[in-house]
Amino acid sequence: MDKSGKARGGKAATAKGGSRASKSRPADCIVVSSRIRLARNLEGENFPNWASEAALISVFERVCEAVKGLRAFKGCQSLNMDALGQERKEFLVECRMISSDLARMQKSGVIINKDNNASVMINEEDHLRIQVIAKGQKLSSVWRSISAIDSALEEKLPFAFSEKFGYLTACPTNIGTGMRASLMMHLPALWLSGDMEKIVRGVNQIGMTVRGENGEGSEAVGSFYQISNQQTLGVTEEETIAKLLRICKRLKAIELNARALMLQKRPMFLADKIARAWATLTHCRMIDTAESIGCISFLRLACDLGMYENSELIVPQLDELILQIKPAHLELETFVDPSDIPARDAARAEFIKKALNKIGAPNVDKALNSAKNSTIKQS
Repeated sequence: MDKSGKARGGKAATAKGGSRASKSRPADCIVVSSRIRLARNLEGENFPNWASEAALISVFERVCEAVKGLRAFKGCQSLNMDALGQERKEFLVECRMISSDLARMQKSGVIINKDNNASVMINEEDHLRIQVIAKGQKLSSVWRSISAIDSALEEKLPFAFSEKFGYLTACPTNIGTGMRASLMMHLPALWLSGDMEKIVRGVNQIGMTVRGENGEGSEAVGSFYQISNQQTLGVTEEETIAKLLRICKRLKAIELNARALMLQKRPMFLADKIARAWATLTHCRMIDTAESIGCISFLRLACDLGMYENSELIVPQLDELILQIKPAHLELETFVDPSDIPARDAARAEFIKKALNKIGAPNVDKALNSAKNSTIKQS
């Protein structure tokens, strides 16, 4: 069987590609970002954890040469983990360009394209971890992009592949397609209503998983949840993406319904949460990362509920603010001493105040009045 007909998931693979993305809708703000990662290994080489230093260096050089020759990575930057300081590594982790595992490894590195939406990690758990990320619900277009990169690399590098099992990976849970597709979703109403635990159990039962922003082992902060596939063997990439999109559509509907019910039945509770978040962010003297993201999450919800004019412009600003106040980003922005946590929390509070001063306060009363009018009409 030739390369174009590989059975990536241990069964006949369909043609690469996906359906056209649907036109954006107001509910699309619930999906913060889309990401796909492909695990690949070089044929005839030991997996990184079992490879010698000389072998790791050889793999690094071979992969670098191949990636830099791709059109998608023209003008890219190549970073060697051995040459980077801890602050820079943490910065890349916060940008989701590398994993926390790669940051701890030697003879490893990452190549990042000039648009900062595609990267190839080298010598992490696998020889290559190819990744493409996009804002919003763009899973189909992300798949087309990463599929093209994967195919181009496969023409240059011999990937370890089995006709029976698909792509061979260091961890058995990735064998087959080697693909992890994920959607980052903002689900504050489900969190407030206490339904997330039930949602997590339900999603796990159908072969998907719910994690925090940084994937396996991380906790959700600020009602941001990463929904991703678990199965990689016996399915094609297209089937996985289609299933994830169906789950996403269902979760969006449930979240929107929870918001509507909360506005109708508990409007004062919801308004208080948003007002308290604004007050905390604009009056605190010190604040840590988790609390600040939790409060910004409520302001993002306020945008979705119509408490801001031009909310379509404010949501991206809030998403950017969440990134800017993370430790490594904040340290680079304010030059605060990384070891001085109180000083960093104080710098974060000041940074947030300046950013929110440009955005302004949410019109909480507007949502309350809208909820009251809706209740009156129904009665």
